[in-house]
Amino acid sequence: MDKPDPCGAKVMHYTEVDEEKVSEKMGTRTTIRWLISEKDGAPTYAMRYFRIGPNGHINAHNHPWEHEIFVVKGEGVVRIGEKHYTVGEGYFIYVPPNIVHEYWNTGLGPWEIICTIPNKPSVQEDKPIEKC
Repeated sequence: MDKPDPCGAKVMHYTEVDEEKVSEKMGTRTTIRWLISEKDGAPTYAMRYFRIGPNGHINAHNHPWEHEIFVVKGEGVVRIGEKHYTVGEGYFIYVPPNIVHEYWNTGLGPWEIICTIPNKPSVQEDKPIEKC
């Protein structure tokens, strides 16, 4: 996208967005691209593209907002609360607010996912929920 759209639209190929390594606190062998965010004028949701390399991991964490995830490529395991789910291309995942969750790439190649989150918390209270 060479110049701002007069209507506020953003239309690009995902590879045109900077790919950043996630912090060691967040995970290993993982990158993120912020495809759409408040910086783009999106008032409600952000869209991110994660690439988790072979043997990569996003550490257990929680927060007061939900995730909506779509698996584009590869395979992995998602822990949501106490349950583990094996997922691959074409799967979608909903992670409710405050539920502790984490991700492991269990495949031989990259595991790539689109993850949307609201720009504001989905619930008022920020408390980790481990058991569900």
